[in-house]
Amino acid sequence: MVNMQGFLNWISIGALPLASASIAFVALLMLDHNASESSRRDGARAIIITGVIALVCSLYLAGAPVIQPMWLQYLILIGGAFCVGILIHLLVSRLFGRPSE
Repeated sequence: MVNMQGFLNWISIGALPLASASIAFVALLMLDHNASESSRRDGARAIIITGVIALVCSLYLAGAPVIQPMWLQYLILIGGAFCVGILIHLLVSRLFGRPSE
């Protein structure tokens, strides 16, 4: 029989950093001065959806912490992933950004 508690724990460990990194990435895309109004609206929807995912995963991991102390768990899974999202945005904007005119 499958241990559902362990399965949900591993899903939360993976989903929380992905949601945090995507929030940072999309937020920086929305701050771009060339972003259209519709892309900003879509970005806001994406941030709301990934924010709910991050909140649910955070609440689940609060009941069964993986890393002790708990503040370190959230620093790594949210703060570290948020920084990775910022770095990915910087890398993508440098590699695939519009050339300066």
